[in-house]
Amino acid sequence: MRVEERYLIMRYLIMRYLSGKYFRLGAIALTPLIFLTSCRSPGVRVSINNDSGKDIETIEFWREQADQPTLLESIGPLEAGEKQKVLLSEITGEGAYSTQVTFADGAQIEGGAGYVEGGYRVKETVKATEIVSEVDLYLSDITSPNLW
Repeated sequence: MRVEERYLIMRYLIMRYLSGKYFRLGAIALTPLIFLTSCRSPGVRVSINNDSGKDIETIEFWREQADQPTLLESIGPLEAGEKQKVLLSEITGEGAYSTQVTFADGAQIEGGAGYVEGGYRVKETVKATEIVSEVDLYLSDITSPNLW
């Protein structure tokens, strides 16, 4: 079951039980259930836009944890103007990552979102000399059918 579906079911149950004569019973019964279903975050969703005018050979997502860099994901190639989406499922709580782009001509640039949490949506726009990041919490609009 997807996170969005669990949220809607929980919302329905809360409204049903807390609005009737079973207010206290509903609150006591649903509190642990809400806590348990909300503990697992769905990761960080990243959308990559290649606006550099050059073809990209590889895009690598790195996480530095305990002063040791770890490769989270590597994708590519990506042609000029092309877009791609990736889920960084290893980041479920607080964390940070950086993005390293290697162009087809061998040039490299580094940048990326920096601090993120599970449930964030990041739009990475690769330009010729920099990576521009826009960060948003995608669970804030839970009713949207397109969470990317």
